[in-house]
Formats: sequence, C-alpha cells, structure tokens
Amino acid sequence: MILKKLWKIIWVSLVVLCTLVVIILVVSLRVVDKNPYFKTTYYSETINNLDEVLKEKKEVTGQFEAGFGVVNITPTISAGEDKPLEGLFHEVPMAGFGDRKGPATGAHDSLFVKAVVLKIQDQMVVAISADLLLIPPHVADSVALFLKNELGISRGQLFFGATHTHSSIGASTPKWVGEKFSGKFNPNIISFLSHQFKDAVILAVADLQPSSISTKAIKAPDLVRNRMNGEDGRLNDNLTCLTLQQATGRKAVIGAFAAHSTTLGGNNLQFSGDFPGYWQRKIEEEYADVAIYFGGTLGSHSHKGVGESFEKSRYMGENLADRFIEDTSITEVTDTTTMSFFSIPLKTAQMQFRVTKDLYLAPFISEQLIPKSDNYYLQGLKIGNTIWMACPLELSGEIALDVKNALKQAGYNSMFTSFNGAYLGYVTPHRYFYDKTYESFLMGWYGPSMGDYITDLLFKSCKGLTGERL
Repeated sequence: MILKKLWKIIWVSLVVLCTLVVIILVVSLRVVDKNPYFKTTYYSETINNLDEVLKEKKEVTGQFEAGFGVVNITPTISAGEDKPLEGLFHEVPMAGFGDRKGPATGAHDSLFVKAVVLKIQDQMVVAISADLLLIPPHVADSVALFLKNELGISRGQLFFGATHTHSSIGASTPKWVGEKFSGKFNPNIISFLSHQFKDAVILAVADLQPSSISTKAIKAPDLVRNRMNGEDGRLNDNLTCLTLQQATGRKAVIGAFAAHSTTLGGNNLQFSGDFPGYWQRKIEEEYADVAIYFGGTLGSHSHKGVGESFEKSRYMGENLADRFIEDTSITEVTDTTTMSFFSIPLKTAQMQFRVTKDLYLAPFISEQLIPKSDNYYLQGLKIGNTIWMACPLELSGEIALDVKNALKQAGYNSMFTSFNGAYLGYVTPHRYFYDKTYESFLMGWYGPSMGDYITDLLFKSCKGLTGERL
C-alpha cells in the first residue's frame, strides 16, 4: 500500500513537472519567423517613410566648409570615488571580449572622440567617431538632445561611428549581454563620454572654414579576410577615405575599412585604439592634422597581417596609413560641390535571439538580456560623387559589396559604416542564417530576412540619393 502511494506521488510529480516544463517552453520559445520581409508591417512603414524622406530631401551646391574637433576620452584609473567630468574612475572594465579577466590596468595609447563638420549653404552633417567598441545608445541620445537644444543640430544630422577596438572603455552597455561583453554598467561612464562627445562637436562647429574635399580608395586585400568563408569568400578590401583641407591648410582624413579591430586579444588589459589607433596616429604624424576612423563592413570580415598583439596592430595600422599617403590615385579636389542627406528611423522584426536552429527566446525574455534602443537610424549622405551610408548595426562586407559595385558602375565612390548610435547585432546575407557561426547564429538577432531587408533599403536609399537606377 505504501509503495503504491509512493509510485502515485512520483507519477503525479512527474506529470506536474513535465506540464510545467511544457508551459515554460511554450511561453519562453518561439519558432523562427520565415515570412518574407516585404510582406511585413515594419517593412511597409520603413519603406513609406524612406520614400517620403527621399522625395523631400534637399540638394545644395556651393562652397564646401569643414571643421574638426578632437577630445581625449582616455579614463584615468584613480583611487577614491568616480569623478566623470574629470575622467577619473576607481575602476574601468574593458569592452569587447566576454572572457576578459580583470579591469583595465592603464593605457597603452590614448583614446579619442573626433568630430568633423561637413557643410554647404544651410546643409550640415556632423560625423562623429570614437575609439570605442561601439557607440552606446545612452551616449548618442544624450549628445543628440544637447546638440538639438544648444546648437539646433538634429539627430538626423549626426553620423555616428566607432573604430570598434576591443581594447577600450567598457561599463557603458546595460543588461546581461551588454555586461557580458563590457563589464558592469556604470552610468558615470555615460556621463563622461557624453560630455567629451559634446565638446568634440562644439569644437568642430567653431572650427568651420571654407575647405576642399577629395576621395580616395585603396585596395588592401592582404590586410583583411572574409572570416565566414575564408579564402573562398567575397572580400570588401577597400580603405575608403575623404580628405578635407581647410583654406588655412589644416587637413582631416576620414577613413573606413572592413577589418575587425581585434589584433589585440582578451588577454590585453591596457586601453588601446588597436590598429585604427596606429592608422590615425601615422596619418596625423605625416599627412594631416586630424585622422578619424570609422569601422566599416565588419559583419563578415577580420584582420590579416604580420606578428601578434601590438606588433600586428602597428603593422596593420601603419601599413594602411603608408598606402594612403603614398597613393596618388585621387578624385578631383574641389571646394565647390553638391550635398544632400537623409535620415530615417529603422524599424525591424521582433528580436529573435536563437537557442536552436529554429527556436528563439520570446522577445520579453531576450529584451531583458540584450540592450534595446528606441532610436535606430539609417542615414545616407551624398557629397559630390561619394555616397556614405551609416548603419546602426554590424554590416556584412558581402552585402556592402553588392551595393558598392552597383554605385561604382554608376560612377560613384562609396563608404559604408557601422555602429550609427545604436546596435542591432550582425547583419549577414540570408544564405548564412542557418550556419552555426558566431556572426549569423549568435549575433544575428532579427531573423532570416534581416540581410535581405537591409540590402533592399541600402539599394533604395542609394538610388534615391543618386537618382540612378542601381
């Protein structure tokens, strides 16, 4: 009798347990959404908005003006309480690697935020990049609000970017995934970075002067590789640069390249700009007053080069700088040109953070793990015969190549940059969605249609900017 009761208790307990497990799975998991993106509400809303904005965009022609601003963002490790406005912190974790042991011990080389203002008549764009893993949304939002209130500069005029060094300031991204890759969130870091970003833009606006502009693209296939497909993969190997020279002679160079800034591994505990830092310093030593680097189409590309750690960083950065300085293939230098730009909020599918090939965590769970912003912007700039697309994500070089090649056929240079003030993860071509890779499985957060969706928007945006059928 006792044994029979025991078995009944065990049986009932198992049934209850199994029922609870089933309920938890039903509540917490969803099947991957395979509906075509062009049949969704988020697509129709975004595309309608894009069509309207492109119709209303204004193109101006006239004297080109430029201004530059540079501010140091290297934290100082100091005993006592944090003093964010002075850049003093008791402890600063580093961003970029989930398995990094310990906070920063100091700086190998200085970190900066740099701003460049581009202006023709009443049209003005501010390009801002920093030696950071990405641009924390809290920083972008704070800077945008300040500039709107104090200088009348709207968010749509701000093109954000980051060098994507994995050896920079952490503690700037909340929630589990953010803290996994950048350490415990510290609002004082946001205050510090926001203050320095604002100062850089203020300096750049105050520095506006009549200037000339030119474009240059240098191939560097030996310094970048397709990390998803190896030697058989398609390669976006151009270092694309804009050179701005003020009438007084001061120069700035804006550059974008597709290689990941991970020549320094997770064992490094010193702040560093990685190879983009070496690139910027070499340009500033030998060619220009200011060099500002934007992480390009990093969603499928990594670095190549000679040596390890800082030796490799130096090799890559200075090699890229030397090629830029020595290359004589340059577009026409002009001080009178045309300019137009647009900005739209980018709507997406629900977040689909996968746990198996076809199952993902319910959005109410994944949004507790991954920081989410309300301000994702896709932005485009046409200046002369150069098109610049700024994306709030880590864009695949393979996607960019298709658009870049179409623009090249139409006679346009192009530059595609990532980390535009927020972060939507990696965006890779549809055909890689079910590959169990870091890029597509772990970091592809918005379903199998995201790559096609972004590709479609990029083509439509560039067509609207150029007036060409691409």
